[in-house]
Amino acid sequence: MKRFLVIGLGRFGNSVALMLARQNCEVMVIDRREEAINLIRDEVTYAVIGDSTDSEVLEKIGVRNFDAVIVCISGSMEDSIMTTALLKEMGVEKVITKGKNDLHAKVLRKLGADKVVQPERDMGMRLAQMLNAENVMDYIELSPTLSIIELSIPLDWVGKSIIDLDVRKRYKINILAIKKKNGSVDATPSSGTVFEKEDIIVVLGEKDSLEKL
Repeated sequence: MKRFLVIGLGRFGNSVALMLARQNCEVMVIDRREEAINLIRDEVTYAVIGDSTDSEVLEKIGVRNFDAVIVCISGSMEDSIMTTALLKEMGVEKVITKGKNDLHAKVLRKLGADKVVQPERDMGMRLAQMLNAENVMDYIELSPTLSIIELSIPLDWVGKSIIDLDVRKRYKINILAIKKKNGSVDATPSSGTVFEKEDIIVVLGEKDSLEKL
């Protein structure tokens, strides 16, 4: 069973902690606010009232024993930065931190955060992509240049196979999966797979290639 520590119980921290708990992970949460801890205490494995900027508190809860520590502090950038710095200084292998803005994210990376997430920005980008292209149903940014999108197939693909369309060479993309009308998913589509009218494809590619598609 994987073990996670979630620090900071704003909306994002609560969502992460609850989702991990529902996936049968061992989850400890820490927040300095007693009312925040009381709201989630019965949903997670351990709930601790404490200050994550205090190295003694972090040492007591054994931060090095978790598969990952997720810093979700939303109110104070200073607390988020100090907590991240302490965790890395204490030898925590994987630290994922919520960034408030691009400058905050840049500082967190400099301090050694293994991953920085910006939920509001990422959700805004996903929504903009979906609104801008009506056939795009979902969008995930993997890096500044690489993304995964889920979209309905172009009409001129119907009745043609992956090899007929030569998608990798012509569009410079990789088709990861095909969702069928009946709800089934082909997670390993072969080059001979023929597209049907209501297919939805999950595609990996450079942003420029995806925009052209």
